[in-house]
Amino acid sequence: MRVGILTFHKAHNYGAVLQAYGLQTMIESLGHKVEFVDYSIPSMLEMYNWKQGIRSIVNRYFFTKGIVKLVKLLMKKKRYNRFQHFIKQHLKESNNGTDKLDDEFDVIIVGSDQVFNANITGGVNNAYWGVLPSFSKRLITYAASTRPYTPTEEQSADIKHHLKRFSALSVREPYTADFLRPYTNENIKIVLDPTLLLSQEQWELIVAKPQLSQPYMFYYYINSNDCDLDYANFIAKEKGLKLVVIGCYNKLYSSTISFSAGPSEFLSWIKHAEYVLTSSFHCTVFSIIFNKQFNVLPIRGKKDYRVSSLLSTFDLSDRMIVDGKCSNNEIEKWCSINEKLATIKKESIAYLIANII
Repeated sequence: MRVGILTFHKAHNYGAVLQAYGLQTMIESLGHKVEFVDYSIPSMLEMYNWKQGIRSIVNRYFFTKGIVKLVKLLMKKKRYNRFQHFIKQHLKESNNGTDKLDDEFDVIIVGSDQVFNANITGGVNNAYWGVLPSFSKRLITYAASTRPYTPTEEQSADIKHHLKRFSALSVREPYTADFLRPYTNENIKIVLDPTLLLSQEQWELIVAKPQLSQPYMFYYYINSNDCDLDYANFIAKEKGLKLVVIGCYNKLYSSTISFSAGPSEFLSWIKHAEYVLTSSFHCTVFSIIFNKQFNVLPIRGKKDYRVSSLLSTFDLSDRMIVDGKCSNNEIEKWCSINEKLATIKKESIAYLIANII
């Protein structure tokens, strides 16, 4: 079968490109030809453009913070180039737009990632909800996701109408299923994020070489927060480990090599770490895949339903840090966790096999 995937595969976000690679690799292993649908949201791509801010540096900061800003810009460019290289080397795109999809694909899969999140896609984005005028064949979702939000009356009407186009529905979290149920009578399957469909050995094929010889603690965060950075620094010192940080640039802990990491380097930092601290869903995923000792810092002011759901699935809810408290015991039940992952993985793959027809 000729399978198209419609997701955020061009976004320079570690989770976005790695989940895309995971789903592509799994479907190819089932014997199908796979390409990504040539569609993206321009504003989403522009936010990762390394050239943003050049004019501001020249006009506003050149004689004050110009050197610091320039260093940050060069790191951003290196990161951008690494992402572009990964996407070009590992992700197969149709490059034909969305005008002749019937000629290209027998089935299109929408997902994974937060393709149903109107706050990310600028409203109910028709394409990600299956409105593809040049495609009349089988349309399904795989591990589609959103964050909880309350749709407007108009958005609710659109969602109900658009869901009728799908022949099969699967989502990544129970709360996404709860979000969709009022709009459809179809069965909604809960499946794994595509990154969890591949084995540790499969991911190791694209992991960069170790970038540090000494033992280290890896900290990857979503939103810059000095209190959390101070906490990470404290934990690293307590464990006697060098601290490696990826996230927004910060003068205290970030370095050029860590800030400019591409997807393969990101995986490498997790795989070779002694301990991982993160606020990221996909960093948590890969900590589980690589059987790392880890804890999760909640994003301040927000409840991350994605991470909470993931931890609950593998009976790891105690790894979440709440009010500065969490389990500091080493995770020893990796055999049972890996066995549970293998069981759920079979169910998720069975969904793909049954619906790519």
